[in-house]
Amino acid sequence: MTKSNVTPIKDTPISKVFTFQVNMVVQILAEDEDMAKSKLDRDGGYITKRDLELLNVAVLHNETKEK
Repeated sequence: MTKSNVTPIKDTPISKVFTFQVNMVVQILAEDEDMAKSKLDRDGGYITKRDLELLNVAVLHNETKEK
């Protein structure tokens, strides 16, 4: 079989991992601190502020095409 008659099965896109540090201020409506922590873990809360910082980008897969 020669390379001219080989068809690739699929094009593999480049996969990357983006690592962010996220600092958030979250508000939860609750009667006391224990209930607020429980509700935060279970349902989340209202994000009132969010700061992102990109820490790293790493390429997981980068298939090169032969010509």
